[in-house]
Amino acid sequence: MRATIAKEELLTDGSDSEFREFIHNLLAVVVRMNDVRAGYGSLLGLSGTGFAILVSILQQQKLGDVGINQVAAHLHLSGSFVTTEVVKLVDADLVEKTENSYDRRRVSLTLTPKALSQLDALTEIQGPVNAALFGSLTRKDFEQLSRIVERLVPCGDEALMLFDYLRKTRGKELFDLAPRTPRPSRQRGRAYSAG
Repeated sequence: MRATIAKEELLTDGSDSEFREFIHNLLAVVVRMNDVRAGYGSLLGLSGTGFAILVSILQQQKLGDVGINQVAAHLHLSGSFVTTEVVKLVDADLVEKTENSYDRRRVSLTLTPKALSQLDALTEIQGPVNAALFGSLTRKDFEQLSRIVERLVPCGDEALMLFDYLRKTRGKELFDLAPRTPRPSRQRGRAYSAG
């Protein structure tokens, strides 16, 4: 079987076994990080993403006005998704939206005293859990890993675009990718199309 990566530097004697093991381990870490983030969010009555948005606003508001686009860029999410999540945070009295001091067409996001209090209380759990999550890292490991992960984010974006292109151009040729007809769903005795 051919290697699953076309980058010689990541093969070991022509084999992708070490690379595959790396991917499995990396995915295991990512799953645990997402579970921990979701757990933090649940303590505040939020989703993991809602929690991440709250923390992003906290980090950025120290530097000045924080808008939807800044949060979206910081977390690598779409602006429309962040807007939807911010509405939930406003409804929960965790975020306040005000007119941007430089551009009246935009809003500025700030954390409410309730959010600040809850995030401060959460540090009693967050501190030891994050220490356990990254317990094996030295300061040097942390600095190296931080730089590597930062470089991998745009690679992930590029890989997704390439996958989408190859799926569209080569997918039908390589696989039986016949369009699937969605099954009708039943709601109140009537059939509705899923598409």
